[in-house]
Amino acid sequence: SSGINAEYGAQTKMIKTTTKGNASPPTLPENVVLLKNEKTGADVYLVGVNHISSQSAATVQEVIQRFKPDTVFLELEENGISDFRKPWPPINPPPVKISNVASLGRTISQYTTYFVSLGVGARPGLEMKVAYDEARKLKSEIVYGERDSDITWKRITRNITYGEVFNTLKHIPTSPIYTALRNWKTQSGDEIRNNLLSTGITSTNLESEEHKIVLPGMRKPFLEERDLYLASGLRECKGKIVVGVVGLAHLQGIRQHLNDKEDAIEIKKKLNEIPPHTLFSATAVPLVGSVAVLTPTIMTVGVLKGGLRLYGIKEIKRGLPKACFWLTTGALVGLEFMGLSAQILKNIYGLHYKLWNNFHKNN
Repeated sequence: SSGINAEYGAQTKMIKTTTKGNASPPTLPENVVLLKNEKTGADVYLVGVNHISSQSAATVQEVIQRFKPDTVFLELEENGISDFRKPWPPINPPPVKISNVASLGRTISQYTTYFVSLGVGARPGLEMKVAYDEARKLKSEIVYGERDSDITWKRITRNITYGEVFNTLKHIPTSPIYTALRNWKTQSGDEIRNNLLSTGITSTNLESEEHKIVLPGMRKPFLEERDLYLASGLRECKGKIVVGVVGLAHLQGIRQHLNDKEDAIEIKKKLNEIPPHTLFSATAVPLVGSVAVLTPTIMTVGVLKGGLRLYGIKEIKRGLPKACFWLTTGALVGLEFMGLSAQILKNIYGLHYKLWNNFHKNN
């Protein structure tokens, strides 16, 4: 605990040790399980973490220092640790890069994580940085076991439907992030932080029955496939003692698949394949993008529908009323769209700076 405070500036305390299930010896911290890799005979200490929690970072530090693993397995992509070399929190929100529906989903996920982490005052993924640093001290092998996020999001967008998306949109008005974005002007930074913490948004809840019903298409590639991918990577780790650091939601799936008999390389090859486009993945971004060009489109349609084809003065006169209607409608819709976009950006940056200032006030 004191090590985390000194090295990372995070207020934390070691989690009280408890007995969790038959697989965990009574001396292990909570959310840490001991598994046996039947292929290599290695002891695998699997640490289930909350990615927005300094307490999880303290648990990771304790386990690695105590068991001195030959290999530390991280739920990170290759070179994922490079993100931790950047100062946090950044002065500005993450950049928005949307080229397809997969990048749209990834951007929404990044913004959600960013605002929650800034709101509760904990750097996202701190436990991975701690695991990396501790492994370096011990000269343990470091394995990056996460699947490429681009592949994950592409498989997600090719697995969900418009019905699931619309069903999810119904839940947005009651979400903590939406509430924080809507009410940031009337709430202090501490009030926003307490609201986020009280909702339990920082805990992993993809295992809930609600997610199985609301987003079954997202759950499989986002959770279940990654369980299998991570378990396959852990199975190939070298050494007699391995520490794996993964999201808490992956504990159950990894325990289930760690000793599967199927070849790990073949499993990863299957899970890295990109399925063909579906109606949703092929049309979602063009549909969203069409809003941005709504004004010129309506204006063009107005000209065409108005009959301004220079066939003669009568046709022009006859077409003017319709053209004026469509031009006026297009202008109003365009102004409404620009106003809405400006309001969204204003709220995003306003919430960012309030939480940013609150973080520095409390740290």
